[in-house]
Amino acid sequence: AVKGFLPATPDQTWRWATENPTLRFRVSHTAGLRLRVNFALPESSHSALLPITVRYFVNDRLLDAVAYKKAGTLEFRKAVPAEWLKTDADTLARMEISPIYVAEADKQKLSLILSELGLEQDK
Repeated sequence: AVKGFLPATPDQTWRWATENPTLRFRVSHTAGLRLRVNFALPESSHSALLPITVRYFVNDRLLDAVAYKKAGTLEFRKAVPAEWLKTDADTLARMEISPIYVAEADKQKLSLILSELGLEQDK
C-alpha cells in the first residue's frame, strides 16, 4: 500500500509526494540492507523554503533527519539495523518533510518529487 502521493500516469517514473509519503513492502532477509531514496526539490517552487528537513523512518523508527540547504536532484542512503526489519511482516518506509510547499492555484501540498524509495543491499 502507498499513501502520500498524487496520482501518476502508468509510464511515469516519478510522483509528487504530499504529506508523509509512505511505502509498504516485504523483505526476504533483514541483514545488510539500506534505505535508498532518490528525489528532487524543484528550485522554482522550493528554493524559498530552504532549508527543508526530511526525516526518514523505517517501521516508525527514526533512521535519520537531514536538512537540505539546496534544491535540485538529491539522494539519501543509510543502513537500516537488521533488528528493525522482519521477513514475516510488512516494512513501512516513511518520510516527514518540513516545510512543505503549498501551490497557490489549488492549495495542493507538494513536499517533493519522488523517483525511488526502498531498501537495497548495502554495498
